[in-house]
Amino acid sequence: MAGERLEQALKKFREKYAPAMDRKQKGRILEEFCGVSGYHRKYGIYLLQPANEPREGVRLRRGVSYSSAAVGVLEKSWQSAGYPRSVRLKAMLPRWLPWAREDLGGVSEEIEKTKRLKKACTGAASLER
Repeated sequence: MAGERLEQALKKFREKYAPAMDRKQKGRILEEFCGVSGYHRKYGIYLLQPANEPREGVRLRRGVSYSSAAVGVLEKSWQSAGYPRSVRLKAMLPRWLPWAREDLGGVSEEIEKTKRLKKACTGAASLER
């Protein structure tokens, strides 16, 4: 079936399937839908359930956790350390932050934020984000 015709048929079958009370009636509707669409029964059940209707709206995203300056300090420390993986970088941060304070003089406030960031990172995966 063509995409647009299938969408229309799916909408029509959903309207029939939702109010059907007994299993026999739902089974007949499902068989008819599978015959028209060519889909397998289990996938037909999945499509006909009301929870699987396409959702419209804005996708929620996680906000920015760190300032760009703090990320810059971490990035420079990461580069200077020879690009270690997150687990090793997390272990190195307590030793590298005094170096960063001396070497990157103008961003001491961001370095303090990075210290708090290091304490907040309970897992190395947080640094990879």
